[in-house]
Amino acid sequence: MIGNKTSEHGNSMEQRNKMERNEAAKKVIIAGAGLAGLSAGYELSKAGYNVTILEARLRPGGRIYTLRDKFSDGLYAEAGAIFLPSVHNYTMGYARLFDMPLVAVPSRMLSSYAFLRGKRIAFEDPNTDWAALGLNLTPEEKALGYYGMLDKYLGEAAKTIGDPTAADWPPESLKCYDDMTLSTLFRERGASPDAIALLRVGYLDLWGDGADSNSVLHLLRDRALNHGAPEFWAIKGGTDLLPRAFAAHLHDKMRYGAAITRFEQDRNGVRVIYTQDGRLRTMSADYLICTIPFPVLRHMEAEPKFSPGKQKAIAELPYASVVRVYLQAKKRFWDDKSISGATGSDLPIGLMLNTTQVQPGVRGILEAYICGKQGKKMTSWSVDERIDFVLEHIEQVFPGMRENFERGFSKSWDDDPYTQGGYTWFKPGQVRALTAAIKAPEGRIHFAGEHASPYPGWMQGAFYSANRAVQEIKDARE
Repeated sequence: MIGNKTSEHGNSMEQRNKMERNEAAKKVIIAGAGLAGLSAGYELSKAGYNVTILEARLRPGGRIYTLRDKFSDGLYAEAGAIFLPSVHNYTMGYARLFDMPLVAVPSRMLSSYAFLRGKRIAFEDPNTDWAALGLNLTPEEKALGYYGMLDKYLGEAAKTIGDPTAADWPPESLKCYDDMTLSTLFRERGASPDAIALLRVGYLDLWGDGADSNSVLHLLRDRALNHGAPEFWAIKGGTDLLPRAFAAHLHDKMRYGAAITRFEQDRNGVRVIYTQDGRLRTMSADYLICTIPFPVLRHMEAEPKFSPGKQKAIAELPYASVVRVYLQAKKRFWDDKSISGATGSDLPIGLMLNTTQVQPGVRGILEAYICGKQGKKMTSWSVDERIDFVLEHIEQVFPGMRENFERGFSKSWDDDPYTQGGYTWFKPGQVRALTAAIKAPEGRIHFAGEHASPYPGWMQGAFYSANRAVQEIKDARE
């Protein structure tokens, strides 16, 4: 399987030959054609299984969604995932498998500035006058700078949590981190109040309802697995080229517009009830892989009911409220003013970035990435109301946006009926309480998706969990 440290090709061929010799191919239904469902379908098909993928949407990709018809001059923007860290073996492996055209992501597109208390702070400026910026830091913090403080207060702790990909992770010894909030961790490690205010702006506040709503163990896991990637890549032409490549390979196994409403199983097999073309339909199989996000799964029936632990995880696992607002400008004025770069802020419009950094042209797109309570609030607004709100605030950070503005668009994942949220996060205590139950099979039903992986919020998580679920089915063959 793609991404494994050792090749599975020989095992896959052996299993396929055994299957062909001894019995008809086992049938597997896959619920959902996001990256988890598509990669599971690819791996199972390669191993000789009879696969059918049921997808409620009329497109593949799930939360991989490239906006292609909202802007001018062939510009596009991502409503979902963008970045491929070089350390994500599954993601990079599948990108290579399908010959995806990759482009290196400039570091300034990832993290360059903070906008805090009305002032712009450059992370990499060695001559930053912290006092002039209104920040009362300790002498050590001033010497460390932004990245040094982040390593000291978060990075060092991330080195102590063991291997988050281990089957029995997290151990009891990490309970203290799971029950702790970010500010508590930072204070225990000696961070000043203004250092905490600075460090949480941007990436750390993108999770859930903000950094202090999260289990620190969740944030430490993300840091441990994803920090230190020497390179970040993007798919040239749009991230949706990857799920489209999977779907082209699996075209005869895809059923679009198929919305599942109920799962049934017994000792002999599984059955799903779904609607398609306004008709109620059923399908039976030996196994099923469910990649449906838990906020959607909450409204589906299962007979027999899932175990109490699974029901608890489905009911309680939170998903981030994410609203993304895109502003097209007639020219990339931010380059002329030397203010190009991703900017985390304490403004109600959150993180701002140049989403056309790796695209050619004169026009450009600035994006506001808004999460948590503010994102939930803005979900109820119209697209025009969101655009006006972002225009009002982004002018502080990127002066000139209003006079260069041409058109805009917005996407809320909360009001998407097939996700009902952006990505998984964990409240204090939930990493230990829910992790095992989230990924555990229920009889002949197996679970995959970013939520069922050590990499929540990343494409790697979808691929990682899919390959685990595929292996579970191979191991379960009778």
